[in-house]
Amino acid sequence: MPLQLPEPDQTRLPRSPLDLVVCQLRFENRPQASEPAVALGIREALGGEERYPRLDQVQSQGFNMLVGSGIPPAVGQIPAATGWRLQSGDGQWVVSVMPEHVALETTRYEGWEEFRERMLELVEAAAGQLGPGIEQRLGLRYIDRITAVDSHVPADWQPYLAPELLGLVLNEALGGAVTAAREQLLLDLGEGFTCTFTHGFLPGEGGRVDYLLDYDLSREGGRPFVPDGVREALETLHLDALKLFHASVTPALLDLLSEPVAA
Repeated sequence: MPLQLPEPDQTRLPRSPLDLVVCQLRFENRPQASEPAVALGIREALGGEERYPRLDQVQSQGFNMLVGSGIPPAVGQIPAATGWRLQSGDGQWVVSVMPEHVALETTRYEGWEEFRERMLELVEAAAGQLGPGIEQRLGLRYIDRITAVDSHVPADWQPYLAPELLGLVLNEALGGAVTAAREQLLLDLGEGFTCTFTHGFLPGEGGRVDYLLDYDLSREGGRPFVPDGVREALETLHLDALKLFHASVTPALLDLLSEPVAA
C-alpha cells in the first residue's frame, strides 16, 4: 500500500542535521557529454566561471556480469565513460556531467529553493547541450547525521525517534545489550515514486552515538524527457522526503533542532 503521511512543517531548522543532498537525473547515453565545448556550455548556463571556477575531466568505470543457467558467470568491463565535474570555489557545490546522467550535490544545503533552482538550471542546461530524449531515473537523496543529541548508548535516543525505528533497543531484556544497528527499507510512496530508507546508529566524537537518517527517493522507468515534468517530480520527491523525516522523529528532536545556533 502506498505511503500516506500528513503534510509536513516546511520551516527550516536552525540546527539542520543534513550532511549531504544529492539529485541525479539519468537518461540515455549522450556521448557528446565528454566534449569540452559541452562542459563549457553547461558551466556558462549555470552562472559561469564565477559560480563554478573549477572544471575537471573525470572518468567512470563499470562492469557487466552475464549470468545464465548452467554456465559460469562472465564479467565484462564496460569502457570508461568520460565526463566533467564542476565545483564552486569552496567545494561545497558539485555538478557532475556524464554521458548517462547529470547530478548536483551540496554539503551546504540552506533551503529547498536554492537547491531546486540550481538543479533546474542544470536540467535546462542538459536539455540544451545534450538533448536527452528519455528520462530513465530521477533521484533525490537526503542524508541526515543527527549529532545534536547527547547520546552515549543507543537507548538514549528513545525520546527523539519514532519507536519503530529503534526496534530491539526498546526491548526491556535485550535493549541494553545493543551497541549498533542498521536497517534498510524500500518504501512505496505511490504514483511510481519509491524511497530506499536507511537508518541506524553511527559512532560519534567523544564516545557519542549519532543517528543516520538516509532517504534516497526516486522515480524510475523510461518516459519522455520533459524539463517541466522533472520540475513537478522534484517537488513531489522533496515533499515526500520532508514527510518521511517528520514521521521518523519526535517533537522533542524537532524542538532540539529548532534551537538557535550559538554565534
